Amino acid sequence: MNKVKFFNSAVADNVLTMTIYDTIGADFFSEGITAKTVSEAITNAGKFSSITLRINSPGGSAFDGTSIFNVLRASGKTIDVIVDGMAASAASIICMSGDTITMAQGSVMMIHEAAGFCCGNAAAMAKMSDTLGIVSGSIADIYASRTGTPKKEILEMMAVETWMDPKQALKANFCTAVSKEKAIANSFDLTAFKNAPAGVIVTEATPILAEVTEPVAAVVVEDVLIPIRSEEHTSELQSLTNL
Repeated sequence: MNKVKFFNSAVADNVLTMTIYDTIGADFFSEGITAKTVSEAITNAGKFSSITLRINSPGGSAFDGTSIFNVLRASGKTIDVIVDGMAASAASIICMSGDTITMAQGSVMMIHEAAGFCCGNAAAMAKMSDTLGIVSGSIADIYASRTGTPKKEILEMMAVETWMDPKQALKANFCTAVSKEKAIANSFDLTAFKNAPAGVIVTEATPILAEVTEPVAAVVVEDVLIPIRSEEHTSELQSLTNL
């Protein structure tokens, strides 16, 4: 099974190629691809005229996904996105930065609502619900702008965790072309997703556990756990809406 997970960037023939083969956003062990990773790659690349972004990722942090999208669009360069295997969750947000979005044969793209949990009273949980609604709405705006699909329809697709093969994504304007290249095999644990296609599910999952003592609340946006201390709860939740 393919276990290759990495980020790489290199300039050749005046094109900056970045390869995103990992989760989006840093986890508890500081692994994963962040907006800082992409921003530094662009800054340190020197002269180039366009960006090619190759993606195979199960997603992760919606905030890093959105930030990476904004960093790429702010570069002012032509961006060609290639989905080599999977662009799920936050990785699909990054795909929307492409002037062109090409999916390999057998690749998949997935969009869904922001998810989270909260330990607290009714007011805290109501606030969490409001926050997740705002986050999902902001993500839907990006999809709607890129595809031309009404936001209401995008939100309906997100609500049921929609997986698309290349032909479906092309029809829905989530990609612009389908290549003849074959997709690379999936090596990511997709058990957190309810509708993952049987053909891409990895069963050899190794859960990552982390001890959290002080925080009494947490938000999980897509797949990333963000602990929140009780006294910081209101301000932290407010900051999460500033996408």
